[in-house]
Amino acid sequence: MDLKRFLDRIKYAGPTKPLGIDLLNELCVHFVSSIPFDTLDNFGGKKRDFHLTVLYDKIVHERRGENCIGLNAILYWMLHELGYSVEICFGCAYDTGKQCFEDDRHHIVVLVTLDSGQTWVADVGTGGRSSLLPL
Repeated sequence: MDLKRFLDRIKYAGPTKPLGIDLLNELCVHFVSSIPFDTLDNFGGKKRDFHLTVLYDKIVHERRGENCIGLNAILYWMLHELGYSVEICFGCAYDTGKQCFEDDRHHIVVLVTLDSGQTWVADVGTGGRSSLLPL
């Protein structure tokens, strides 16, 4: 997997240092502006493969999108390769109508801890239903 090719895929040609919230914000905006949220592979009985090399090939070589798990997993890879301190958090969706968590609607986000000690939640996998910038 090639970080430069991935940055080209998200149309980011700027500096990759210093690692901080400004760069993180810019990378997330480029990411969601270039790679679509896509759930097509969730249907039709096709077995999902979330290995990073499979996600990378699909997003970079096939120029396709992914669902929340795939998008945030490849975001995690990109940020790690750039030198950010990152963790993946797993969760499930909350249905405000039913007032409960839904155990069949899984989601992951990326926690990014900066040198300052601040931790940000980065989520590029919501299909436009939340903030583009880390929280």
